[in-house]
Amino acid sequence: MKEDLQKLENQSLAPKVNTDNKLGNQNKLKIILLILAGVAILSGTFYAGMKFSTKREDSKIAVPKTVEQLTPTPTTSTLTNNDETSRPVTPLKPNVTAPATFGFIKTIDLPGIGVRASFPENTKISYFDPKTSYSANLPDSWLNFSIYDYQGGSRRSWFRDNIGRPESTFEAFGANNHQGYLSISKDSSGNIYDLYYFAVVGTNKMLVVQYGTGVDSQKLDKFKSFISTLQIIGPNLQGIERQDQAKFETQRWSDIRKMVWERSDLGLRVTTPEWIESRIPKSKKDDGTWEYSEWSRIYPEAKTSRFAYGGEETDGVVITGLFFGGTHLAFLNSKYTGKNFNEVINSLLPGAGFCSIEWKNSKSECGDIYPDYCYTKDEVIQSLVLKRTGKFGPYSGQLRGINASFSQRRDCRGEDIWLIQAQGGQFVLSTIYPDSETIRLEGF
Repeated sequence: MKEDLQKLENQSLAPKVNTDNKLGNQNKLKIILLILAGVAILSGTFYAGMKFSTKREDSKIAVPKTVEQLTPTPTTSTLTNNDETSRPVTPLKPNVTAPATFGFIKTIDLPGIGVRASFPENTKISYFDPKTSYSANLPDSWLNFSIYDYQGGSRRSWFRDNIGRPESTFEAFGANNHQGYLSISKDSSGNIYDLYYFAVVGTNKMLVVQYGTGVDSQKLDKFKSFISTLQIIGPNLQGIERQDQAKFETQRWSDIRKMVWERSDLGLRVTTPEWIESRIPKSKKDDGTWEYSEWSRIYPEAKTSRFAYGGEETDGVVITGLFFGGTHLAFLNSKYTGKNFNEVINSLLPGAGFCSIEWKNSKSECGDIYPDYCYTKDEVIQSLVLKRTGKFGPYSGQLRGINASFSQRRDCRGEDIWLIQAQGGQFVLSTIYPDSETIRLEGF
């Protein structure tokens, strides 16, 4: 079980020429040439590219906290990796339908990730972690906004490896102070079922926007119209949390840590405080403080167990010690060793909860099942979200979960879970975080 997580805008500059009827033709020509030179200089400056640093960073998600760190992304990429070679640059903001046509009229900031955009009235904004992800529930669709680590290289390759699907096509697109790609996936009938926009918003962060709705011939047009309103602003975490929100003091633990589980063949171990104490708030006093139950102490330990993912059972361990339950690891079958992350995700659907086993082979199998509760495996895969990447010592991990709107509608009750490629390429599923204050999964 992961630790507590907090709930949750051109002025166009043009050379101003005062025409004097008394000027001779020679002077007029000089002025025109000067103007053209100025425009060329301005254009060259605007479209000048920059190289993004490929300096690696600690993979723990941390959105830059200052405007200086989150510099506007240029409209040119000079990345030269494989499918993204240098090329002549043209303006990437094509003609799009006016945002107001689709009701995109209300400007809303997503301050934690440094995004501003126009939404329809009555849009509900929520976040799971204000530093990394927001969701927007529109009257007839939804949008997800996420920030990921990006270490440089081909943006399309990064997207294809981490989020996209092999059949996706890319379309260069940009607006305001950002430039990236649309990722479009269509079924055999030509209907769009996956639609994303991704752009680098700093030297090492990638913004990914996902758009979801039913079959809609205007889906791509709507999404382009929306993205044309999007701006990158400096992230600001102040004021995100309600100051009147009660701050419960319900947990404390020992400063002394111990190892409760280790497997050298995987290169993983779990460490915990020597003890963890928890208590429950009972009632609020007149002075605004809370009365609590007595402290209850638990000594963390590892216990073997069995787990089921995507209909497959596997061995694992549960780490006890948290008052509201334990955290666990599940060791995947050797048949997954050597595969890539997406192959494992698409097979087992970790993070999808009940949706990982209750999907139908086709809609025709739904029968009398209420349509909202009948879905295919592809629909589940399309709704799985990459929330974080991380490092467990030398090993890479991806935190996966199910899209909230899909889960709530289908009652999936998913759980965010790490997929870790451990020593020897063996995969491990874990609800234990590498940066937890209490129960922590470490690689060696």
